[in-house]
Amino acid sequence: MSEWVEDKLLVAESQYPKTYLITSFAGKDRIRANVRVFKVPSLSWKDYSWELCEYARNNRSKSKVLTIWYPIAATFGRFWDVAFSKISTNSAARWSWGFTALPVALCIRILSGSSKLFATGGATGGHLVGLLTNLITKVPLFLEFQDPLLGSEMVRSNLNSKLISKFEGFFISKSTRTVFVTQQAARASIERHPKFSEKIAHIYPGAWNFPVTQQVQKVSENQFIEILHLGTLYGARNLDNFFIALDRLKHSGYNNADRVRVKNLGDIYLENKSNYLIRPDFETLPSRARTLALLRALESDALLLVQHADARSSETIPYKTFDYLNLGKPIIGMIYNPELEALLNNDKYFLADATSVESIQTSLGEFLTNFDLIQNFSNQAKSDFKIERQFERIFECYE
Repeated sequence: MSEWVEDKLLVAESQYPKTYLITSFAGKDRIRANVRVFKVPSLSWKDYSWELCEYARNNRSKSKVLTIWYPIAATFGRFWDVAFSKISTNSAARWSWGFTALPVALCIRILSGSSKLFATGGATGGHLVGLLTNLITKVPLFLEFQDPLLGSEMVRSNLNSKLISKFEGFFISKSTRTVFVTQQAARASIERHPKFSEKIAHIYPGAWNFPVTQQVQKVSENQFIEILHLGTLYGARNLDNFFIALDRLKHSGYNNADRVRVKNLGDIYLENKSNYLIRPDFETLPSRARTLALLRALESDALLLVQHADARSSETIPYKTFDYLNLGKPIIGMIYNPELEALLNNDKYFLADATSVESIQTSLGEFLTNFDLIQNFSNQAKSDFKIERQFERIFECYE
């Protein structure tokens, strides 16, 4: 989520004369051109404790605000946690942060009367700040939900689902525009709130196109074929079916199959992790800064895109997809989303059903068959989703 916001801030730095960022203390301190940053602690003791740890990990200096806020979070914040636990078990909503950030948002609105307010995030604390600020000051409000409030895989009681749906409708009703980042999520929201359909839109976010270039072009036909996955493997997002498909191709003597080497740049939280590590054709690479990870990705022959093999993938698109598109590398996708399949409609993308070994085997076989033809693809960015343009589209209805 932080990379998502970082990219939008890079756009704001270049396109707006002044941007005010209201955020938590969890992120790294950074000087931004044309961006004034206000860091606000959470009231919740649980959330404040997490922010305290993250701030210490990411920053060398100490924060006077966090020190002063400690007794407030340690007392009133504990009462908040008890009270909020009666309403919801989802502490990741960060609603207590929304209430402490509200005075800052109101002050900015008063001092910058012509401003508009954009709220994004997976957690809805930021959206809550936007909603409350709009109710008090009528600031033009633009909401972006990185994940749907009512996802198909979310386990909720009927009462809880109805309450969340009403809350979602209230958010949308007060917004100038509410943006979802997939067609399916927007469509589902319109079905729940048809009277607000004109305020609901889907806009693919795009990713910042970092100036990374490949230094060396591999040419030896006897070298390995490296397929790289960027990110964490866990739960239903794993390589189990991929390795079954690859092993079948190897056992059948399929051309180029024995040359494949799979690498994961990131963490692995799988019960069968040891099975991965003993494979001679698999290697883990340590996590690194995003730009360094993208540079490393350019050294690979193809990038691996893995979705959860369940219904949650039908309403989401991994953000790394837009990084992959910017890199211009061939993509092997194990996906569970028809919308993503339509988005990656190109002969350098080899897509398969994440739940089907046969489908993965077919797509991987096509990649290996055509490898000699595609290995010289240009690595210049080919993405149709320029983040500057995608960000502009959010505000196009506002004059």
